[in-house]
Amino acid sequence: MRKNDFKNQVVLEVPATCGNLGSGFDSYGLAINIYNRYTCRIMFEDDPFYEKIQNKKYPIFWDIDDTLKSEITFDKSNFLLKSLLQIFMEKDIALPPLYIKIDIKIPISRGLGSSANAIVAGLFIGREILRRFHDHEFGTDEIQYLAHNLEGHPDNITPAIFGGFAFCFGGSLGDFICKKIKNKFQLLLLIPKYTISTEKARNILPKTFPIQDVIFNMRMASLWQKYIHSGDDTYLLRALQDKIHQPYRKQLIPEFQPIQELTAQLGGLGCVISGSGPSILVFLSNSTNRKKIKKEIENYYQKEKKEIDIVEPEIDNIGTRLIQSF
Repeated sequence: MRKNDFKNQVVLEVPATCGNLGSGFDSYGLAINIYNRYTCRIMFEDDPFYEKIQNKKYPIFWDIDDTLKSEITFDKSNFLLKSLLQIFMEKDIALPPLYIKIDIKIPISRGLGSSANAIVAGLFIGREILRRFHDHEFGTDEIQYLAHNLEGHPDNITPAIFGGFAFCFGGSLGDFICKKIKNKFQLLLLIPKYTISTEKARNILPKTFPIQDVIFNMRMASLWQKYIHSGDDTYLLRALQDKIHQPYRKQLIPEFQPIQELTAQLGGLGCVISGSGPSILVFLSNSTNRKKIKKEIENYYQKEKKEIDIVEPEIDNIGTRLIQSF
């Protein structure tokens, strides 16, 4: 019998992400400073949780707050498990019994990249186990490639790994560009209490788009790059505009258009649906009084008798943090 060393574990944090960013549908993403923390160790027979594994096919004991268990599946559809199985399959190695604790701070099904977050965590955990116990190495670009293939939406995957602003332009290894963004704008993140599934948000989109709308988005999306290099707010104000997904998804988010109009009235740069929603990301210039606008938005929700959490996030320019490893 092998004794457990409870200090011999992987601990990492993965940031929340906001995908699309207006005109950059399925291409652009931003990491923000809200994190899920993952702790994992290999379990041996002397581990107090070893006998509590219920599914021997997928030998994992999940340590998660009871209030969140109803929002998570624990079969093969679980994104963290799916990514673990994938990276072990890459080397034809069986998944060992694992204890995994997740401290969840990123709201689920709110358009903040929670699925991508779990996939990235699973791949990083798997990489550390394979490196330590089997002498297999995976580069971070390889992790991004595997994660993209599993999730299908690189605009969340890429900033979750590398931090900052991510521009994703293909599905091959290295098909992305990441930029650190510092002191260019302020953000408000509006997180409703209700959820929207990615599937529902996808299904509401048309199968085809008018050519003039596609051209409009291509033009506006190019301004993100111009803004990052120049810092000129007039470019960002236009880059946040979109005709491909938000005009359709706002049907699922009735407060989006009023918040758009209110943001404009208050002198904000604009707002976008974060990912597939329903969270809304508001962009403000550095000269704007963020707390004053936050209060005005809170007043709107109170007047409409709608529950909302409004946070003041900062951009995360680091991405996934490996805090402890074997």
